[in-house]
Formats: sequence, C-alpha cells, structure tokens
Amino acid sequence: MWFKDFCPHGFPDEFVGVILRVYVFVKGLAGAILLYSTLPLYRSEYGLSGLEYQTYSTIALLPWTMKPLVGAIVDSYPWGGYKKRNYAILAVCIATLGSFLLFFNTSVKLSTGFLFAASFGVMMIDLIYEGEYSSRMAFRGGSTTMPSFVWACIMAGSVVGAILVGPLGDHGDIRYAYLFATICIIQLLFSLVAHPAKSFHKDKIKIKSAPELSEEIIPNNQPKKDKDKILPREWTLCVFMALVSLVLMTMLFTGSNYPWSTLGFAFLCVVCLHSWAYYVYHGKEQTRNSKKQAHQLWTYNLYMFLVEAFYVNISGAQDFWFTADDTCVANGPAFSLSLYTTTVTIISAIAGILAAMFYSRSLMKWSFRSAVQMAIVFQAASSFTDIAIAKRWNITHLGISDPLFFLLGDAVISPVASMLKLIPMAILTSRIVERGKETMTYSLLAGFQNMGMVFSKIFGLALIQSFEIKTIAPFCSFIYYPALILFAHMIMPMLSFVLAYVMLPPIKQSK
Repeated sequence: MWFKDFCPHGFPDEFVGVILRVYVFVKGLAGAILLYSTLPLYRSEYGLSGLEYQTYSTIALLPWTMKPLVGAIVDSYPWGGYKKRNYAILAVCIATLGSFLLFFNTSVKLSTGFLFAASFGVMMIDLIYEGEYSSRMAFRGGSTTMPSFVWACIMAGSVVGAILVGPLGDHGDIRYAYLFATICIIQLLFSLVAHPAKSFHKDKIKIKSAPELSEEIIPNNQPKKDKDKILPREWTLCVFMALVSLVLMTMLFTGSNYPWSTLGFAFLCVVCLHSWAYYVYHGKEQTRNSKKQAHQLWTYNLYMFLVEAFYVNISGAQDFWFTADDTCVANGPAFSLSLYTTTVTIISAIAGILAAMFYSRSLMKWSFRSAVQMAIVFQAASSFTDIAIAKRWNITHLGISDPLFFLLGDAVISPVASMLKLIPMAILTSRIVERGKETMTYSLLAGFQNMGMVFSKIFGLALIQSFEIKTIAPFCSFIYYPALILFAHMIMPMLSFVLAYVMLPPIKQSK
C-alpha cells in the first residue's frame, strides 16, 4: 500500500521509466560524484585549505543559479523542430565533456572549470525534465507525488555515487569516479535520439498551414497576443540572475582571501535581484496569472532563497574537522572518506527514501507552512550532535563512539530535511504555474533556491574566517568551531521558521 501511494500515477509508464534514468543515473549518481568528489579533489590532490576548498566548491555550484535563463530560452525558442529534445541532447554533451575532461586535468582552476561545465549540463537536464513532469502534473492529471518520487530516485543514485567516491578518495584515485559519471550521463543520449516521444509530450513543432495561420489574425489585422510568451521583464530577471552568478564566480576566483568583501557584494547583488524580481512579478504586464498569484510566486521564490541562505554552509570547517588526522585535530574523529562520504550517504539515502514515502503517505495532509517548519526544526535540532562531537561529550558523557554518534545526527538528518523543505515548495508552485511557462517558473524557484545556497556558502566563508578556523597543519585551530555550528546551523535557520508564518499559506497540500 505504501509503495502504491508513493509511485506517481497519471503518468505514462514510458515517461516514468525515463524519469528513473534521469534522476537515478544523471542527477543522482553522476551529480553525487561531482558533489562528493570536491573534498578529496581539493584537499588531497591539491592540498587546499578549508577556505579555498569552500570557495572553489561554491563556484562549481553556481551553474544551478542560472536555471531561470536556461529555462526561459528553452520555453521561448524551439530548436531544430523540437521544443526540448535538442536542448536535452546539448545538455548531455556538455555534462559528458566536462565530466570526462576532469579525468585528465592537472590544475585547480581547470578542475573547477570542468566541474562548472559538468554541473551546468546536469542542471540543464534536470531543468528540462523538471519542466516536463511539472507540466504533466499541473495540466495532464499527473499526481503530486512525483516530486517525492524524484527525490527518492536522486537519493538512490547518490548511494552508488558515494560508494564510488569514498574508497576512491581514500586511495587517491578520485579521477576514476569521473569516468563512471561520464557513462551515467551519456546513457541518456540514446533515448533522446531514438525515442524522444517517451521523454516529451508533443515536443515536435507542428508546421501550420495557411488557413491555420489566418485564424490567428483578429479583425483589426493585428496578431493575437500570445499569452504564453515570456515577457521582457521576465527575460531581464533571468539574465540578471545569470549575470549575478558570473560576477560572483569572478569574485570568488579572485577574492577568496577577502570573504567579507565578497559577502558584502553578494548581499548587494541579491537585494537588487529580489527588488527587480518584485518589480517583474508585480508589473502591469500580467498574462494568465492574477496579481495575487504573481505576488505568491515572488513570495515563494524569496522564501526559498531565505531558507537556504539562513542554513549557513560551513563545509570548509566541518569537512576538514571530521576528516583531519592527529596532526591537525588531536584525538579527533579522523574519519575516512569511506565513512564520511559513502556510509553517511547510504544511510541518509535510505532514510530519505523512507521519508519521501512517509511524506507522500502522511505529510501531504499537513499544511505547506507546517511541513516546511517541521523540516527546519528537524534540521536545526540535528546539528546538536555535531556540537556534542566537537566538545567530545559523546565520549566523555555518553560513551558513544564518534562514528555511531555521527551517523545518528546531522550527517544523515540534514539531507533528508533539505528534501522535506523542497517538496512542499515544489507542490505549492505547481498550483499557480502558467501553462507554457512551466520550465521557467520552476527554474526561477530552483534558481532562487540555489542562489540562496551560494549565498550561504559565501556567508560561511566569512564566518569561518571570523571564528578563526584554520585547517592546514601544523597551524590548525578549531577553538571556536562549536560556537560556529551553534550560530550557523541552529540559530540562523530559526529565522526562516519565523518567516514561514507570514510567507507561506496555512492551506493543506493535498487538494
């Protein structure tokens, strides 16, 4: 019964099969390799500090903030007789090339550039199929359990990716993982070339006859207004977000030693971005969305940004503290990458799949606001385990080993909580998405979410420096590390908990 409720209904079986391949093998498995490989790549192969590691890994994340511009292009400009197929083929080629070249490069900046390219391709693939299933979910009777199903697929793929990254990272062979990622990405090419109809509904453009064209002229011989057309203001918003991403990438490449300056500039950029977004959504040029719906879209996008920004990313301190040896952290956990990456991901993926099934079964009865607030509290509370390990309370007071206590806390719970925050927001957006603009609407939501993650990482860089965290032996210093966790992962996220009362509706998720 649980499995029946969990699987999406109202979608063709062939399409569900394609979604499985996209989100298990491409975004799940290959995406996990690109994500988890950054620690062994930057720390072990290039010997970078925690600040440098977090800086370059932030650059690799920036393509995900460019989703709106790519979404607008895909929605507006069919290519080669198809609306989405050829863009998906291009995305597969970019991701494949970037992943494959990672095996051969020898410099930090080239590695970051290839990671950027591979992430950009995976982002395009995710965006195109996200727009497709959201369109079917909104207009063709597809069930709202699809986002939960997609997340379960991603987590299942992440398990295999983590199984590869951990041992290969421990043995200094992380580059071989990129070859496996290349295979996982390129497998999608066959169905796109040979069977595009399985992926996209009515994707091929119909060439209209003369009588059909004449019907589109209204009495005064003026063309009928295209309600599905992306407006100029919407285009400027998409371009603005992409430009902000590129500027931040340049600043991170050149100003990693001045994180507070980078943070100040990033703050100015996002204020301008959200101000322009407000102008775009509340402008007079409205199509099918009412003013109320336009305001809702802007509010949800802003909230997704704030949720991610307030859970401050301090991976440059955390990842190094947990995996450092005795020369840097005396009597510390000294976790291997197999434990820190592989074991954690396997357990969190299993927990995530069960949580997604539970969400579809039970939490769909909750309101959007309550579901998101529950996930925020869940994630913030779990960070206490990281503080306890840093203070060594798990050893001195509880007698619980570091690996066991670590696996019972934030390492496993946080990814699950992140998923539980995103699912209700995706469903909420599907309620007011415009036909013909599904890809761009979802890409804006994802773009603002990912911009929040980037801002969180930049904020984390500044906090790591301010809390005097040093990660290179023999000058390592983690004196204020527990206080950093308390502020970044427990105090700051509660701001988004409070804001949910004014920014999210109390209505139920299930219709």
